[in-house]
Amino acid sequence: MKGLKIKNIAFFWGVFLILADSVTAQSPSIEEFEKAQMQVQAIYIYNFTQYFIWPAENNTEDFVIGVLGDTKIIEEFNKMAKLRKVNGRNIRIKKFVSPAEIDGNCHILYLPYEFSNHLSDVMNETLHSSTLIVSCKEGLGKFGSTVNFTAVEGKPTFELNLDAIKKRNLKCAQQLKSIAILL
Repeated sequence: MKGLKIKNIAFFWGVFLILADSVTAQSPSIEEFEKAQMQVQAIYIYNFTQYFIWPAENNTEDFVIGVLGDTKIIEEFNKMAKLRKVNGRNIRIKKFVSPAEIDGNCHILYLPYEFSNHLSDVMNETLHSSTLIVSCKEGLGKFGSTVNFTAVEGKPTFELNLDAIKKRNLKCAQQLKSIAILL
C-alpha cells in the first residue's frame, strides 16, 4: 500500500460525480440509471483492489471476482477484465447461482441487492477465506459485509466493516478508511 496517493481517492469520487451528473442531467430511464450504477460500482470495486492487501496464500495466478446471481454488473466486470489487471494478474470473473456454489477462491465476492438476503450464507461459505464481500443494501455493513455501498443524504458512499475486514485477514489502506463510513 506504500505509494498510494490521495489523487487515487479523488479518482473514486471524480468518476462517481461524472457519471452521477451525466445520469441526473439527462433524466435517464430506469435501465440507464441501473447501468450507470453498475458502471460506478465496478469502477469502485476495481479501485478497491489498490487499497486492500490479501494474505500471501491468496496470490493466485488470476485475481478472481465472484458474483452471486445473474446481474448486469457481470457485463461491466467482463469489460474491466479485458482492459485491466490487478498487480500484474489477469482478472477472472466467476458467476455463482447460489451461495452453496461459492468455493472460497474469490478475492472479491459481489453480492447484488436482489441476493442481499443470502449474506449469512455467503459469509458461511467464505468463512475461512480472505474474501472481500461487497454488498449494496442498506444495513449489510453492520451485518458482516466487508464493504457495503450505501447513500447518506442522497449521496452515494460506502461502509467498511473493520471487524469483518480483520476477521478475513485483509488489510485496508488508511486512505480508503478516510473516505468511508467506518463500522
